Amino acid sequence: MLRNLSIASRIFLLLALTCTYALVLVAAFTYTAKRIERASVQEMGAAMLRAQQEKVKVATHSMAVALGHLLDDVENPARRDALAREAVGPLRFEPDRSGYFFVFEGTRNVALPGQPKYQGQDMRDIRDKEGVFLVRELEERARQGGGFVRYRFPLPGGQEDEPKLGYAEIIPNTDLWIGTGVYLANVEREKTALAQIIDSLFARHLTVALLGFAATFLAMGLVALFVARSIVQPISQVTRAAVRIANGELDVVLPAAGKDEISSMQDALNRMSRILKHDIEIIQTRTDFAEEQARIARDALRETEVANREVLRQITERVESLRKITMAVAHQLRNPMTIIGGFARVLSRKPELQGEYLEYLDGILEAASRIERITDVVSDYSSLRLGALHSTPVAELVEEARAASEAKTAALARRVSWKIDVQPVCIPVDKELMTWALTELLDNAVESLPGGIGEVRVGAKRENGAVVLEIADTGRGIPEAEMPYILDPFYSTKAVAVGIGLPKTDRIIHEHGGTMRIASTEGQGTTVTIRLPVEHRRLQDPASCKDSPVSKNALAEG
Repeated sequence: MLRNLSIASRIFLLLALTCTYALVLVAAFTYTAKRIERASVQEMGAAMLRAQQEKVKVATHSMAVALGHLLDDVENPARRDALAREAVGPLRFEPDRSGYFFVFEGTRNVALPGQPKYQGQDMRDIRDKEGVFLVRELEERARQGGGFVRYRFPLPGGQEDEPKLGYAEIIPNTDLWIGTGVYLANVEREKTALAQIIDSLFARHLTVALLGFAATFLAMGLVALFVARSIVQPISQVTRAAVRIANGELDVVLPAAGKDEISSMQDALNRMSRILKHDIEIIQTRTDFAEEQARIARDALRETEVANREVLRQITERVESLRKITMAVAHQLRNPMTIIGGFARVLSRKPELQGEYLEYLDGILEAASRIERITDVVSDYSSLRLGALHSTPVAELVEEARAASEAKTAALARRVSWKIDVQPVCIPVDKELMTWALTELLDNAVESLPGGIGEVRVGAKRENGAVVLEIADTGRGIPEAEMPYILDPFYSTKAVAVGIGLPKTDRIIHEHGGTMRIASTEGQGTTVTIRLPVEHRRLQDPASCKDSPVSKNALAEG
């Protein structure tokens, strides 16, 4: 019969019966019993404390009245104090004899049976560990007609302070006051004893309830066992069949009997094994084809990598060869040009030649000097190599470059407004090369200012693991037609320039692993954006840099 129900229905029925019974019985009983227990203990504790307060108040009042009658006609203070001590000295209450009466005149102790060492002393300044001036407080309550004070005081014969609730009131017809108190530990002990009794009752009732629950659960377990048997057996068959299919046995056939989900699963497993057998044959064929294609692709990739390495090697060799040729040409040019320049200078000093050939000699000397300068620049550009990299503050680099560019400002008689805004950040650089590059960019900015007046802005900030340094001017700008060529070596629009400054600057930036981008609008100015990494594998001293922000405006005049 159960096989005609769905597995979900059977499991839901079993879980519903078990969980509903367990949750309602155990949770309701435990929750209610615990709440009753806590409420009972709290209420009984409060009631016991109120009873102790009432007991202390009545006892103190009774003793105050009695002492008032006893001391009514006694005028001698010493006699009065002695009678008070005799009256309260032997009196004790509480099972542990911790309850006693004490008598004070103001803050001077008259009788304190629990601590006789204080007899006759002024206890005005005595306070407990919590800072309560207990004698002052009790006297104040007594003067107000009677009242309670909480404080800490040692048990009779004890050393440690214990919490205590004291009560005091005036002895009629005298200037004395009497007090007593109860140690709250006694109340707590009674409260604990009551809680233990209630816990014991709760434990007994809980045990009975659990035994009943266990008996019921056992009966339900037998029912569940029968239900589980009807589920587990066919599922075990399906599991074993699935394992055989997973091991490659695709000829498995299960008896699909019944109307429940397991029967549907058995039928589906039979169909799945047939489909898998067919699909695996197709997959195997396609896998063989894919593996062959992958092998061909791997071979092609290896060949491509080999070819790329060979191309890279050839390019590297050609670049190095070009560098050597450039240096050799520069060297070969320098030697004859030095000779030509030298001979021209010698000839220019001969008086008999100056009249007729002086103009030609000056041209030869000027051309030789220019070729020598070009040769030096080419040689310097070709042999450019990074030195040791040190972590250097960007602010220090900018300041040194600006100071060096002041000479250009003075030479060109320019009026430059500097605006510097550099965040505190360090970068790994060859300081000499990087300062040269920044100085070159600042010199270009100063040269571009029309009419000798303008603004140069320098900013630096950290952004996405790099330092972005920006140099902007309000100069003439660069014509759009010239922008594609400004980084080409020997390209220059200046009459006497070599055209190697910007290409060398760009190369220095790239040698540091950075990039340089130039944006310009003719008539509005130029902005150079440099992006440099904050880390470099060749860094010599990664923890040596300390920097601070720089933000200032300055006016330089030449």
